Amino acid sequence: MATAVLRRPLLAALLPAGAGAGASASGPSRFRIRRRQSTHPALAVSSDSPKPVASTSSSTGGDNPEEPPVLPLLQELADCLVLPPKFLSQLPHDLRLDLNDAAFDLSNGPVLDECGQEVGDLLLNLAKAWELADTSTSNNLAKQLPSMEPYLARSAKSGMNCIHMMLSLVNTPFGKRLVSAGRRFQSMGQYGQGELKKIADTMIKNGKLLSTGPVVKSDVQAMKQKRKLKFGELEFELTAEKAYIGAAAGASFGFISWKLAQGVQNIPDGTMQYANDKALQLAKAGRYPNNFGKPKSIQARPSSSSTCSAGCSSSLLTISPGTSQPHPPPPRLSTAPSIASITQTPTPPRKQWLPPLRVRSSPAKDPEGLFPCILGHEAAGIVESVGEGVTDVQPGDHVIPCYQAECKECKFCKSGKTNLCSKVRSATGAGVMMNDLKSRFSVNGKPIYHFMGTSTFSQYTVVHDVSVAKISPQAPLDKVCLLGCGVSTGLGAVWNTAKVEAGSVVAVFGLGTVGLAVAEGAKAAGASRIIGIDIDSKKFDVAKNFGVTEFVNPKDHDKPIQQVLIDLTDGGVDYSFECIGNVSVMRAALECCHKGWGTSVIVGVAASGQEIATRPFQLVTGRVWKGTAFGGFKSRTHVPWLVDKYLNKEIKVDEYITHSMNLADINKAFHLLHEGGCLRCVLAMQD
Repeated sequence: MATAVLRRPLLAALLPAGAGAGASASGPSRFRIRRRQSTHPALAVSSDSPKPVASTSSSTGGDNPEEPPVLPLLQELADCLVLPPKFLSQLPHDLRLDLNDAAFDLSNGPVLDECGQEVGDLLLNLAKAWELADTSTSNNLAKQLPSMEPYLARSAKSGMNCIHMMLSLVNTPFGKRLVSAGRRFQSMGQYGQGELKKIADTMIKNGKLLSTGPVVKSDVQAMKQKRKLKFGELEFELTAEKAYIGAAAGASFGFISWKLAQGVQNIPDGTMQYANDKALQLAKAGRYPNNFGKPKSIQARPSSSSTCSAGCSSSLLTISPGTSQPHPPPPRLSTAPSIASITQTPTPPRKQWLPPLRVRSSPAKDPEGLFPCILGHEAAGIVESVGEGVTDVQPGDHVIPCYQAECKECKFCKSGKTNLCSKVRSATGAGVMMNDLKSRFSVNGKPIYHFMGTSTFSQYTVVHDVSVAKISPQAPLDKVCLLGCGVSTGLGAVWNTAKVEAGSVVAVFGLGTVGLAVAEGAKAAGASRIIGIDIDSKKFDVAKNFGVTEFVNPKDHDKPIQQVLIDLTDGGVDYSFECIGNVSVMRAALECCHKGWGTSVIVGVAASGQEIATRPFQLVTGRVWKGTAFGGFKSRTHVPWLVDKYLNKEIKVDEYITHSMNLADINKAFHLLHEGGCLRCVLAMQD
């Protein structure tokens, strides 16, 4: 059987590398690894191992007393990698991939070349076992790490024993990478008790020891040798003294260059400027175009319920959101704000700030992927200050920032046919503000762009006044923040876009928050059958609470899901909703609709560059394919109405919230979303 090509090298053997469950493979306590022959679908293991080649020196002693004891370090590393039977299968898929990325640069380094094929194959196959979540094989391979020390002697060069070779060529880069990976493991929100803590601690401790390297005594005679260098007709002698002089001159030149660079980059106003800082600075200076007038900052009391701020401007409006929440990717979550600035506003100073955050990355393609940016687009907050010309909201008002603006003046707003608005669309798509086409966020003088016109993963943000909806002050901010996108989108897709009638048969593809909101809306509209489609059967129990009456898992059927639904509904459903963002599922959602009148609504956002396809006859025979943004709701008009419906217990909101935590724990929130055990996780912005 052909073996899988390993895309991640060395250190991935020590870290979770991917997802999936592989068949368990066991073997004798000592074996040789072969990359190309195996009975395991991805691992190459055989028991015909030759006896190890004897080492030229002992790793625990040797002639150099300053050498770290390599063998005990290898043994300790091996011990921490012997894991409980189900440990690997319980780790989240994206975490294994991210940690595998941390070791990618070792694949082209000197480690494999200098340590030999046996060591390289063992580590690569151990990495594959982690990727397949095959704990049994992983444990068998991990136990072999100490036995790999003798193989290092094979590549020992003349004049250098095996341990010096290992320490000089392997331990320094390998140790540094261990330290880096261990710290990354901690920073990703997975550092706790038990096995995870043991692995991280061992990597950092042993990595530091291995990074020190040996003190290799130099040959005094060699140092006294003179070398001649010749450049054309020019020839001169190079001695140790001249080399030292050249090194000192080079170091001095480098230091001077560095100081010059620091001087150019120095920003007198401070190292970091965030929304309230820079926006109010610009307002004071009157730097906005004349057609907007000269904005005037207004002092406002700090929010007593929260200290996360956001801001609004058409001129300028500053808001203080109380809570915000992560949305599952598509966006690649490559940056997050480090809230550590001292505000320069006239508001009372805050004594504490959120510490800098290191946020995990998620491989995805955002249709408007402009980076670096401050992410987040579902939030609720309190207005802190406004600019001149802002009349619809005042400091102290409770509001929800909305990525879908409503100016009530453009041709889209006046048409009565759509909830789209063109007033600030070009600016929000470019990550800037409309009046001067600049960002209100910066670090070291470099712009950090806005995201979807909201950027709610921040204590302070600036948004246009046409992009905030004033809501009832009685509404709990840590609940109604969900109405900034997901819940509203699902309900509106049913009520506004599809206009589902009583007695209809509805299919919902994807049972996340948006899909469940679709089900809730369909139930309220009187649908007779609501069929939930998802590849995670555990979601059905939760989905029933939102109105889903039947559940179909595509993995349980041999034929296409559209054919399954056609057979199940006597010709197809009346309405289908794709709530995932997968173009293949979008096609299935259309083709499961009933001929003549079936309507399919695309709710999920596909990755940038993706295209949809189907046979034209599907549309010729009467099916309708359409999409929706924010569920067809006009943000400033309908969001307050939705909040009132929530306060009157006419729609669900609390039931979508499965977790709550602080912004500092945002990595845990992302992992919960990826694991599938979370609908919405509300983040509190706290000082």
